[in-house]
Amino acid sequence: MLFAYGVSNTAGRLTGGPAWIGSSNASYDIEATIPKDTIPAGTSYSAARQKLLPMVQNLLRDRFHLQVHRDVAEMPVYSVTLAKSGPLLQKATIEERDCPGPETPASASVSCHKLAGGRGRGIRGFAVTLNDFFQYLEPWIDRPLVDDTGLTGLFNIQTSAWREFHPEDPNDPNANITAATNPAAADLPMLPEVFEKLGFKIKAQKGRAAVIVIDAIQRPSENYEQMITVNSQTSTVMLNLPVKMASLSISGTVSVGQLLHPIDKKALKSFKASQDFIEKGDFERAARQLERAIEVSPGYADAYGSLAAVHIKMGRYVQALTEISQAIGVAGPNARDLSNQALAYYDLEDYAASIKAARWALRLDPNYDPAHFVLGATLAIDKRTMAESVPHLERAARTIISAKAILAIVQKAMSHD
Repeated sequence: MLFAYGVSNTAGRLTGGPAWIGSSNASYDIEATIPKDTIPAGTSYSAARQKLLPMVQNLLRDRFHLQVHRDVAEMPVYSVTLAKSGPLLQKATIEERDCPGPETPASASVSCHKLAGGRGRGIRGFAVTLNDFFQYLEPWIDRPLVDDTGLTGLFNIQTSAWREFHPEDPNDPNANITAATNPAAADLPMLPEVFEKLGFKIKAQKGRAAVIVIDAIQRPSENYEQMITVNSQTSTVMLNLPVKMASLSISGTVSVGQLLHPIDKKALKSFKASQDFIEKGDFERAARQLERAIEVSPGYADAYGSLAAVHIKMGRYVQALTEISQAIGVAGPNARDLSNQALAYYDLEDYAASIKAARWALRLDPNYDPAHFVLGATLAIDKRTMAESVPHLERAARTIISAKAILAIVQKAMSHD
């Protein structure tokens, strides 16, 4: 929905609607075919997006009976302004009018308005606007970024990796910053430092940001195929409903944003091969297949999520966190990826971050057992929160065998106290 209406997935940008829309069980597999005459070869990314978004909006209205209205709400934001040094950005080597169209394979190095990377790797975009950059960043921060720089045009933006930060003063992200306790990220800069290297500074303040308000929505009932008409143009859209995500799953969500850059057939083939290797327990070969899928299609959210799960299986927890950041950057936060993030943080003994990720997963889907399991196991470590762990472990024990064993240990410890 956020993609269809052109807003980011930062908390507070989508309001209203029933609780089920944030559930992992409300994820749907969308296959769309856009005839060549709908978006002719040579159409710029921006023009293609302007044609595509009304199609997706019509799909949501027709299939989900979605009714929304746009509004502007006051909320906590980060204002981005120019530093005293002035902008330190490189201009892109091409202008908007020269941008390749959507028929060009998705790649941050050849496409306009395309970014890749994330917190663990840094972000790169060779011809992007500041709005593209700020929207791409928002999944890793706690509030919208408001562009007060006055800069326009396309830029070549390359950042370093950065570590998660938690401002002790919520009104000033530059003051009293404490880092996540993951020792592997200790030498990385904070996000404000990354901004400084681009010639920007960020300031936390109250501001106004665009929001989408859901007035009405219904669950879809069955698979279907239909024609959508937009300005006498047609696009065939087929939905296979619903997609159920497995506990700490290897596969899961599909990002509607990938409609602009369909996943290459070679990437799909590599992904399928990886699932076969996973079934056989051959995680090394599964990882190589997933890396190939990502190399071919850098915006393949499922491949990042699956690779993260494979890294967890092999004890590569820092690498898992990097891939999860990538998956969330493409498809937005979801219970599966956040649960795997919580699990990786747990194994790195960053328990505060693990609890934070698991609680976030449960806000999106209160019925997601893997999140209950990780949260319960983490809370059980500290005697002060051991009692709080019990209901989560009880919930998880319905589907996760190891949760039963941990629950028994916790109950025994509590009975001795």
